[in-house]
Amino acid sequence: MMRNLRAGMGSIIADDMGLGKTLQVIAVIEKLRSAGELKDKQVLVVVPTTLLTNWKRELARFAPRIKVSFFYGANRSLGDVLLTTYGTLRSSMKVLQTTGGD
Repeated sequence: MMRNLRAGMGSIIADDMGLGKTLQVIAVIEKLRSAGELKDKQVLVVVPTTLLTNWKRELARFAPRIKVSFFYGANRSLGDVLLTTYGTLRSSMKVLQTTGGD
């Protein structure tokens, strides 16, 4: 993931459940944050609706210094890490593009 980021690419993390994908992504986000590379930037994490609260809980557990916000339903606040769903991403693409900078 870090190599992809350094090359200007994102990553799609998909494989069998229970292999640590969430924790791997959190570790990358925390590394970027602690190195100051997320200053004035946001991270967008797109997950199925059923995983929103799990991601928020895991981020609070493993990277408590990161401000996490839901961008879903009525809860559309902006933080360092935005958690959203595929459907919300699809319907709010323009809003996310303008608030996300690039």
